[in-house]
Amino acid sequence: MHLAIEVDGLIPLPESSFQRAIDVLTRAYWNYELIVYVFPDEKDRRELLPASFAHTLKRGTLRGSVLTTSPNVEGMAVWTRSDATAGEQASALEDEWTRLVQRLSEDQAKRYLKFAEFCKNGRERLAPKPYMYLSALAVDPEKQGQGYCSKTLRPVFEYLDRIGLPCYLETQHEGNVPIYEHLGFEVLAESTLPGSDLRHWDMVRMPR
Repeated sequence: MHLAIEVDGLIPLPESSFQRAIDVLTRAYWNYELIVYVFPDEKDRRELLPASFAHTLKRGTLRGSVLTTSPNVEGMAVWTRSDATAGEQASALEDEWTRLVQRLSEDQAKRYLKFAEFCKNGRERLAPKPYMYLSALAVDPEKQGQGYCSKTLRPVFEYLDRIGLPCYLETQHEGNVPIYEHLGFEVLAESTLPGSDLRHWDMVRMPR
């Protein structure tokens, strides 16, 4: 199975830009509803978000693609295939995830694991399989409003249309819903994480 996405206008995240990508993700998601739910204390966010996003980037590299507009990482997206595995590096990736969870407080870990299980169940129930999963999307806050979201996504959508693969995502920010709908997504389900006020949308874009 060919996991890497190769499209015009985007490049795989260079190793030299890895820390830059972590910084962009951290700043872009700083006040995102899910992040505030798991890490309500800003000190904890500052300490733990970089490690969490580093794991996200590594998982994307192993199970799909991390694509960006340039080495400056104005816009970037992490894509994984639903039927992909991390191969020989799966164990190391799982160990890293375990170490990350162990760094969390008991309350943080409960919220994080509860949400992860909630999303996993939703994907298993709702997503058309196989699919490409958009696990993270970020535009440098200093570059927002300059078209980088579209530049980061549209070439991949064209690629997915060619190979006939759906795209699936989740968002916890209501303002994102019309943006994704404009890009061709439809809402599969709207819900609230049990025991919380965190709203959640499952969305899919079918190939055209």
